[in-house]
Amino acid sequence: MMPSSVASASAAHGAEENGVQSGLDAEMDLNITPDRSQPPPSYWDQFETRLRELKPSQAPGRCCIYRVPKAARDIDETAYTPRVVSIGPFHRGREGLKSLENLKLRYFKNSLSRLGLRWQDCFYLVKQCEQDIRDCYAEEISGLDTDEFVEMILVDSGFIVELFLREREAYFIDADDDFTTNPTVITSLSHDLKLLENQIPMAIIRFLYDRSLTTNSKPRVLELAISFFSRHNMQRVQPDSCDNVLHFADLIRTFSKPQSPRTAGSQREIPVFKYVNSATQLHNAGLKFKVCPSKCLLDIKLEKGVLEIPCLDVYDSIKPLPERQLHP
Repeated sequence: MMPSSVASASAAHGAEENGVQSGLDAEMDLNITPDRSQPPPSYWDQFETRLRELKPSQAPGRCCIYRVPKAARDIDETAYTPRVVSIGPFHRGREGLKSLENLKLRYFKNSLSRLGLRWQDCFYLVKQCEQDIRDCYAEEISGLDTDEFVEMILVDSGFIVELFLREREAYFIDADDDFTTNPTVITSLSHDLKLLENQIPMAIIRFLYDRSLTTNSKPRVLELAISFFSRHNMQRVQPDSCDNVLHFADLIRTFSKPQSPRTAGSQREIPVFKYVNSATQLHNAGLKFKVCPSKCLLDIKLEKGVLEIPCLDVYDSIKPLPERQLHP
C-alpha cells in the first residue's frame, strides 16, 4: 500500500498538472479550425514537396557497407582511407586516387575479353540490380545518376576480377604490366580492398563473373579473393565456409572467426567491463600467460590461472580491423 504522505504528494502533483493544463486550455483555443480561405504560404508548398519526395529508407537487412565512425577516423584517418584506388561510391573522385581510373578501365576491358562478355550486356544486368546495390550502402548515394552508378559498379567489378586473376596466375599478366608485379603496389591495393568504406557487394562481382562464357575453366571468385588475401587467412579457411560473405571486409572478418562450433558453455552472456586490467597488472596479480597454438584470434582460454591467447602479428594494416565488426 502506498504511504499516505506519498499518496497526498502524488494527488497534489496531479492536481497541479491539471491546473496547468486547464490554464493552457484557457489561453489556447484548441477547437479552432484551419482557415482555408487564404492560399497557403509558399513555405507550405516547399514542405509538402519535401515530404512527397522523401525517399524510403534502405531495405531492412540489406545494408552492409558503412562509414567508419568519426571517433575512430579522428584517431588515425589514414588507417581508414584508400591509398591508391577507390572502390564503390564513398571515395569516388577523391584527390590522389584519380590516377588509377584509366588503369581500372583497362583492366575492366581486359576482364571482359578474358571472360567472353560484352560490356553492354553487363551494363544492362547491373542496371536491373541498381536499387538492390544502392540499398547495400548505409547512406543515400545521391551524387550519381543511374548510368554513372552502374558504370562505377561495372568497372570496379571488372577491375577486381582482372586484378585477382593477374595476382594469382602469372600468365595473365601482360608483358608491359609493371603494376601487379610491384610488391609495394599490391600491398597498398590489399589495404584498400579491405577497407569497409571501399567496398562493393560481393554478390554483384559473383553475379557478373558467373555469366562468363569461360568460368568453367577458371577458379571461383571466392577462391580468387581468398588467394589475394591469403596473408590474413591464418586458419586456412576454405571457400565453402565463405559462401555468405557480403564483401571483402566481411571476408577478412570471417578469417578471424572461430571455424569450429562453440560449446554450449561458451554461449553464456559476456559481461561488459568498464575497465580492463593491463597484462602487467594481471601478471603482477599472479596470472600466467601461455601462447595458444590456434590461429583464430578469438580462441582465448582461461583455466587454472593460465590465460592462453593466440599469437598476434602486428603490422601496419592491423588498425582497420575493428571497423569490420560494424556488421554482425
